[in-house]
Amino acid sequence: MPRDTLRGVLEHFDTSNTGSLDFVEFVRFIKSLRVRDELQKVYHDKFSDKKYIQDEQFYKFVREDQNEINATPQYVTALIAKSEAEPTKERLKRSRLGTGATKMEQPAVSTKAVPSKTKQIAESTSAVFQRPTTNSWQSQQDFVPPDCLSMKGFINYLVSKHNGPCDNQVKKVTEDMLSHPLSHYLIASSHNTYLEGDQLKSKASVEAYKKVLLEGCRCIELDCWDSRKGPIITHGGTLTSSVRLNDVLICIRDHGFVASQYPIILSIENHLTTTNQIEFVKQLDAILGAAGGMLPDSKVTSLFNAVLAGGASSGDLPSPQDLLGKVLIKNPQKKKKGSEKVEDILNPWTHTPKELLERIHFKTRPWPGFKAKNNGWELASLNEDAAKKLVNKPKKLINWTQNSFVRIYPKGARVDSSNFMPTSFWMTGCQLVSLNYQTNDLAMQINRALFSLNGGCGYILKPEYMLKPKQILNPSDAKLAPKLAFTLTLISGWQLPPPKRGKNEVVVRFSVYGATADTRRNRKRSTIIKANRWNPVW
Repeated sequence: MPRDTLRGVLEHFDTSNTGSLDFVEFVRFIKSLRVRDELQKVYHDKFSDKKYIQDEQFYKFVREDQNEINATPQYVTALIAKSEAEPTKERLKRSRLGTGATKMEQPAVSTKAVPSKTKQIAESTSAVFQRPTTNSWQSQQDFVPPDCLSMKGFINYLVSKHNGPCDNQVKKVTEDMLSHPLSHYLIASSHNTYLEGDQLKSKASVEAYKKVLLEGCRCIELDCWDSRKGPIITHGGTLTSSVRLNDVLICIRDHGFVASQYPIILSIENHLTTTNQIEFVKQLDAILGAAGGMLPDSKVTSLFNAVLAGGASSGDLPSPQDLLGKVLIKNPQKKKKGSEKVEDILNPWTHTPKELLERIHFKTRPWPGFKAKNNGWELASLNEDAAKKLVNKPKKLINWTQNSFVRIYPKGARVDSSNFMPTSFWMTGCQLVSLNYQTNDLAMQINRALFSLNGGCGYILKPEYMLKPKQILNPSDAKLAPKLAFTLTLISGWQLPPPKRGKNEVVVRFSVYGATADTRRNRKRSTIIKANRWNPVW
């Protein structure tokens, strides 16, 4: 907002002519910022000039206008309670007492002389910062009976998370969708989770792990290196800082299962000596094992061994539901450097201590090729460039990922922590598409959109065509794409951030991302609104 515009608005609310706002004036100013004429118009167009609407009317609006066909009367009653600023219990109490709310006094008009230029600026922004009229103040402040919704409450609902673009049912965890083998899911995954910025010189922190876990991410990365004080986590060979392994494990214990109760996969990049690998196990057991009860029991370990030995199929893998509150370990295969001994090649775990071997659930290996035997607990890990070559054979890759895991991570050239587009890898069944959560670019926004489904638990069941061999399809085949038309009505924006560069303009572009046949970039765009990022109205 231009400085002159803000000065004019503040002078408009300086009714005491002191050159500053006292508490009452400041409260009135803040309340004026919440007035949105365009949303009041939505209310009046739908409900005329009613002071408030009954729960039956709002129930009809939610089901018919908002198309939430699964909404129940109980759900709508809860929405009303959340949308009204005053707690329901207090409203009920005052209703029984028969008292109404105190009407807010209409602020007096300032008699202070305002320079003509500043006055013009203030008047020109009246659509954004408009003093409420007597009627609008009263309509928002009058007592609202229980189970009724005022215009203020209605606007609160429209701009709340309860009125998001997706059906509210997808915000709930569907337990029957979490009973498939682990390989049947797309899993929210982070790359170099410990970094707050770029890959070369940024800060590493425990807070970065906490933030990602509280978003519902279920696969986090720990790059473990030796230090004089024991195992640390850092980006080796760079100028990034480090954090102690012990502190990260405590963070996982305290915050790992707040956003989601479903299993967390620790993706270990293991650069530790044998001594520190044993120390790693000790810390793991002390923090997540005996004390936290977060490590799987011997039954899971036995199943893991049976799958690798060929005595059980990948379909016997446990489901997310089987592993509630558990932490799984993914560790790379290791062998002697430069060793050509047959036993080292055939047994690449020779130099992983037994203590760690007994706790590993996923064995990471390079891509073995489509013809290789795929065991459910062996996980192929490759960068985005190598993975793009596999996507060119979509049916083979979908078939492979029905039973085995593939992890995709950003190529080394992305030192700025940018992200690749994940959609083509999801469409071919790759379970662990690891992105830099600290960078809120388009790829990360799409990632957040996908994993907001199923209650944000971090596990999305693959579509049916990826799970049954006889139904495997090529997701890039345009002939398979059903035609779907939908309508978007753009009303307004609210408190948009200032532009990093370029003109102070607002324009909205509409795109669809998914399979090749579905993707439409910048297909539509809105009209341009200039110099109003606070409350642009279309």
